[in-house]
Amino acid sequence: MKGFKIWSPSEHRVIISRNVVFDENSMFHPTVTSVIVSETGSVEKQVEHQVTHDESEPQQGESQHPCTETEATPLANQHSLALGRSRRANFGKPPMKYGFENMVAYALQVAEEVDSHEPSTYKEAVTCSECTQWIAAMGDEMESLQKNKTWELVKQPLDRKIITCKWVFKKKEGVSPTEGVKYKARLVARGFSQEKGVDYTEIFSPVVRHTSIRVLLAMVAYQDLELEQLDVKTAFLHGELEEDIYMAQPDGFQVSGKEEYVCHLKKSLYGLKQSPRQWYKRFDTYMIQLGYNRSPYDWYVYNSKATNSSSIYLVLYVDDMLIAAKHQSDVQKLKDLLSAEFEMKDLGPAKKILGMEIYRDRTQKKLFLSQKGYI
Repeated sequence: MKGFKIWSPSEHRVIISRNVVFDENSMFHPTVTSVIVSETGSVEKQVEHQVTHDESEPQQGESQHPCTETEATPLANQHSLALGRSRRANFGKPPMKYGFENMVAYALQVAEEVDSHEPSTYKEAVTCSECTQWIAAMGDEMESLQKNKTWELVKQPLDRKIITCKWVFKKKEGVSPTEGVKYKARLVARGFSQEKGVDYTEIFSPVVRHTSIRVLLAMVAYQDLELEQLDVKTAFLHGELEEDIYMAQPDGFQVSGKEEYVCHLKKSLYGLKQSPRQWYKRFDTYMIQLGYNRSPYDWYVYNSKATNSSSIYLVLYVDDMLIAAKHQSDVQKLKDLLSAEFEMKDLGPAKKILGMEIYRDRTQKKLFLSQKGYI
């Protein structure tokens, strides 16, 4: 769901975000230091300047290496130095070059190094040193798929294209430091092989605005509301498919005696083009049935009046959910209703959303967010 990996030179870290604004008129130019030497070889001063593309690329007829003073300087040259003209010393290295391509390559290299400890294929996952954890994670994923009746095994139809699938592995930090690292394995359909008009039609799905999340957090702090967090387990699997889609059986979990059979999908699956839309339609329909009103300005913000005339709010970012209300009993009532309809994980008081940690000082009606995150 995240679209861009951006390298922040000032913070020395990679930021992942869906919403990025590109400034075509501005380019980052790092600052380098040039050492100015006199004709006698002594260092006079250091000058900082920005390296531009014009400076980094040699002009026609110019050498890529700066010239070196090896002989005595004539009096005319000494006079020109007195007027402010000087030469840079040559330390035996070519001038540093900075450009957009270099920054992108460096950011991708850093991101690759960060993710290098996660297996990229099923074979790698079952043969690495952490194979026990990854096999258990795949077992949990398959249990959820079977419990949700995501597909049924059928003989391969002759007139239909069979899409393939793959395992995606990810290590995820716990909500609190005491939880440690969680191993997540997700079965993803290769949706790029789907054919429009046959395997899918509409794919658009709204996503809650980051501004709406900030507004809700501000209301929670000012009105001293209860703020609870839920996580929807395998959110996309709850969507009902409207098309007939056939998928190959996942690696490592082929049914014995039915290796030639394929999966006739009944529920949406991660990777399918229509999965986000089907999940949204399912969740929106249920919230309207409960009597909640959808915000006309943000379709993933719901609110309703509680029994004591106070309001209860819910915002959903794919599978991360925040519930805010004046009384804990109202929050718990909604959590029970949602857990009865969907497979949920109750995370208790909100501590982390979209990579940002939440700190509250309820005595002073203040709420703080860590700098790390996407909102």
